[in-house]
Amino acid sequence: MASVNKAIIVGNIGKDPVVRNFANGKVVQFSVATSKKYRDASGEMKEETAWHNIKIAGKSAESFEKCGVKKGTPIYLEGEISYRTWNDNAGIRHDMTEIVCFTFQLLGSRQQVNGNATPTYDYANPPQQAQASAPTEDDLDGLPF
Repeated sequence: MASVNKAIIVGNIGKDPVVRNFANGKVVQFSVATSKKYRDASGEMKEETAWHNIKIAGKSAESFEKCGVKKGTPIYLEGEISYRTWNDNAGIRHDMTEIVCFTFQLLGSRQQVNGNATPTYDYANPPQQAQASAPTEDDLDGLPF
């Protein structure tokens, strides 16, 4: 049986990313905050924030670093959940859960990312798309079903 280890996170970067250079490439580490709102038993609105440790390596790390991302930038990312355990010099065991990111998309405006005021994509007002025509028999030949 096949298995899947995939996480999708949409939130805000919680601290400025840290870039480390290694012999086999770069690694970028940062945290992302996700929040949910709900009503408690008394009907009062509550907000709960979860923090996620993120790691990006290789060419994706190089691309991420070039974006000049800072704390507060909204981001969409996909990756796999990874668990690490190590003992420090004092012999104390540490456990860490992180998302090893393999794809990301910066959200919001470029102004939030690198100071340019041109928006990358306005989710409230998506661009108009041309009306698609019905697929022909030739279009369906490559489909696996």
